[in-house]
Amino acid sequence: MRTTEKTNSKEVGSIPKIDIQQNNSEAQVIPKIGKPYIFVKSGKSYKKIRYHQIQYIKASGAYCDIMLQGRFFTISASLNRVLEQLETDVIVRCHRSFAVNVDMISSFDDTTIKLDCKEERITLPISMTYRSEMMHVLPRLKSC
Repeated sequence: MRTTEKTNSKEVGSIPKIDIQQNNSEAQVIPKIGKPYIFVKSGKSYKKIRYHQIQYIKASGAYCDIMLQGRFFTISASLNRVLEQLETDVIVRCHRSFAVNVDMISSFDDTTIKLDCKEERITLPISMTYRSEMMHVLPRLKSC
């Protein structure tokens, strides 16, 4: 639901919120529609995360960890719900429990993706269910 309010004679659209339970110990995602970033609630404040900062997202039951370089945010939402709210093609699901930022991929094969991050080398699985989607998204040089 999108609402507007008047401020200094300009219309300002409010940011739609994800309909999830509020809990001060968990972070909540609020997308900025049409922008290359999201705001994640951490405690009482909101932190801006640009899509290119996200390395991958890991689902764990009813929670997801948004993994950034050297830190992460835990939110109370399913991976499907988070991916719907992000509204970007840069982050693609590769497994039942993982979504990856395709710009962070350094190499891949039929079953794994390798992310070459500054501090560590991360390996994520590619499941058979999401393999064709991943191969479609990743540009490759094809031999003749």
